[in-house]
Amino acid sequence: MKMPKFNDLINKVIAKYSGINSEHYWNSRFNRDWEKNNGRLQTGIYAAGFLMNVHNIDSSIKSILDYGCGSGDSFPFLKMKFNSAKFYYYDFSKTAMNKVANNYSHIADSIEFPINRKFELVYCSNVIEHLDSPKDLITDLAEISSRYLIIQAPFDERHLDASVISLDNPKGEHFHTINLELLNEKELGFEWSTYVFKVYNAENSPDQIIFVGEKNPST
Repeated sequence: MKMPKFNDLINKVIAKYSGINSEHYWNSRFNRDWEKNNGRLQTGIYAAGFLMNVHNIDSSIKSILDYGCGSGDSFPFLKMKFNSAKFYYYDFSKTAMNKVANNYSHIADSIEFPINRKFELVYCSNVIEHLDSPKDLITDLAEISSRYLIIQAPFDERHLDASVISLDNPKGEHFHTINLELLNEKELGFEWSTYVFKVYNAENSPDQIIFVGEKNPST
């Protein structure tokens, strides 16, 4: 019988008493086992997957926000594509924000919410599957994007019995199965296109989906 890892047991205890995906839960994860579980590598790989599969974004844009940035390891990849952009970051985990400040303050500046400004591109990778209501966050991010909104997540991730992930039937930290039905082609004032591809070394699912929204000029 395979014994559970010590850090996995700690995560379960913290989730039981403070709530899975709570700020306290993620502060603890970023302090203890994020790097041990290749979290930084995965963030970079996801960003590389975005850049390798999506080619219709203006590389001369001037402002990018990584929302739910983790420890900020998307920035070295995004910077290679959008080298004239100013980068900003936000994560509700203060521990994560501190890690970005330590590692990438030469590339990006932190922001706090609520904020009264817009960014040409808002990038949100592997966040929405952790939320009670993914559409609520997407709606909020649409409000602060002046041109592009990128939503990336595991694609059609399911339980071993092929049942969908939901609030009533979660899979660890994931509360939803994300598929093509998440966003319509015209929604929230954006024209949406989708890309599905494989990301190897991903912790949960090798398949990723990216929703690329470009703001309709008339909105």
